[in-house]
Amino acid sequence: MSECKTVFPVSKPVTIAIHGKEERFPVGRIFCIGRNYQEHAAEMNYEPVDKSQTDPIFFIKSACHVAHSHAQETLRVPYPMGTSNLHHEVELVLAFGKDLDAGAGAGSGLTKERILDAIYGYAVGLDMTRRDLQSVAKKNGFPWDGAKDFANSVILGELTEKTALANPWMDNVGIKLTVNEEVRQDGVTSDLIWTIDECIAYLAKFYDFKAGDLVMTGTPSGVGPVVRGDKLHGSVEGLQDLRVEYF
Repeated sequence: MSECKTVFPVSKPVTIAIHGKEERFPVGRIFCIGRNYQEHAAEMNYEPVDKSQTDPIFFIKSACHVAHSHAQETLRVPYPMGTSNLHHEVELVLAFGKDLDAGAGAGSGLTKERILDAIYGYAVGLDMTRRDLQSVAKKNGFPWDGAKDFANSVILGELTEKTALANPWMDNVGIKLTVNEEVRQDGVTSDLIWTIDECIAYLAKFYDFKAGDLVMTGTPSGVGPVVRGDKLHGSVEGLQDLRVEYF
């Protein structure tokens, strides 16, 4: 087959750094789980989530909207257009290093062993949200795309390989965000309503995962506004910290 010619240059793939390695991790789709901590659901004025009666909710962000920080640097990010109420949401992010085909069972046949085998590693992430746009969308029953998927709306720290972690499921680790050295979010992943494997099994009903896909697993309570000049510091026990400054 002859080389494909395009009418303009193809964009370079979006990649993030892997701690301790020269190779970089190419980012594919970004799946985001919503309302996955009870206290966060409450602060957003939702009733307590009964996982026996409802499914996880999710949305997808575009890889082209990733901003990436190395652990040793503070990433400077411009305040986004179209909003006057930008909110921070710190999250544990997992990355797939192998394809994960759900098969004919649409996710029902995925074992924890298969899921864990496909996970490459984890990072600290920020799911930035234009909350004013989201409020309008909720009120009118519209999609959340404008509120969630915009330039620099996914901010990621360095990726830590699963093999470097004593706890490869990251199932009982602290997750925290400070803004200007003041603690805003302080939780633990054992409070996830849907565990990592449950999130993956649910999403696998609709998608086969590909190497490079990310899953943002939800945010603990304490979300709030960010303004120009704010310095954010996100951390998850065992992972590389994430530092961001808005201008």
